Amino acid sequence: MSDTSLVSTDAPSQHRWPGDENGVMRLSPRETRLVVERNLLLLGFAQSESGPVRDLILEAQALGLGALEVLADDFDRIRDRNGQRLTIVTDDGEFLRVTGHGAFSLLVAPSIVDLAVDTVYRHGRAVLSVDDVLHPRLLAAVTASAHRYGVSVVVVCGGARTTASTPDGDARDVAGDVVVIAAPAAEGSGPAGVSAVAGGAALLRAARHGMPTPARVYWTAYDRALLALAPDNDVSSRHAGPMMIDADGVVHGESFEEL
Repeated sequence: MSDTSLVSTDAPSQHRWPGDENGVMRLSPRETRLVVERNLLLLGFAQSESGPVRDLILEAQALGLGALEVLADDFDRIRDRNGQRLTIVTDDGEFLRVTGHGAFSLLVAPSIVDLAVDTVYRHGRAVLSVDDVLHPRLLAAVTASAHRYGVSVVVVCGGARTTASTPDGDARDVAGDVVVIAAPAAEGSGPAGVSAVAGGAALLRAARHGMPTPARVYWTAYDRALLALAPDNDVSSRHAGPMMIDADGVVHGESFEEL
C-alpha cells in the first residue's frame, strides 16, 4: 500500500476490542510510544531524530490533550507541513518571537524547548511568542520536557496576550498564538522518586492506569503504523535474525550447532 494516508482494512474488525461501553480504551505508554514512532517514520522522520517528538506526543496524550487523536485524524495535513522548521523572527534578549511556518506544533516543540532552556540559562528568563503552528494548544506538553533541564514553563494558549516585565522593571505586552514563559525551576520542585523515573506525574499515572483514548483513534493510528513495516512475503517470513531458511528448509547464515 503506497498511499500512507490510507488505513489498512486487512485486520478483521470482529477481532478488535471496541473499547468499553463508551468506546474508550486505556493505552499503555509503551504501546503508544511504538505506534507514534512508526507514524513519525511515515512522516519522513529518521529514527535518530524522532525520539524528542515521539516523547512530546506521548506526554501530550498523558496530559489528556488528545495528541494521538490529532495525529490519527489530521495525518495528511501534518505530513504536508512536515519539513518546516522553527525560525526566530526577533531576538531581544529574553524576549523572542518565533514562527513555525504552519508546521504541526509538536514537530517543532523540541526546538521551542531548546530555545526556552538556552535563553533561561543565558538571561535568567525566557518569553517566547510562538506563531503559525498547527494545533498550538498541544504545546502545553513542553512543561515536562523543560523541567528535565531545570526550567519551569508556563504556556498560555488560545491567541495568547499577556504582560511580562522587562529587566528594567517595565511592563511589556506579549502576544502570539502561544506564549511560553520560562524561568529556573525552584529547587526540589520537580518530580521525585518513582515519578521522576517515569518522566513526571502524568506519565506515571499513564503507566499505572493507562491513557483514556477512543478505540477508533487507536486503531486508526495502529493501522497506519503497520504501513511503516516491511511487507510480509515468503522471503521475509523465512528470516530469523541472522539466519534464513530457504523454501526447502535449509538454514543459511549463522549456525549454533557448537552451542
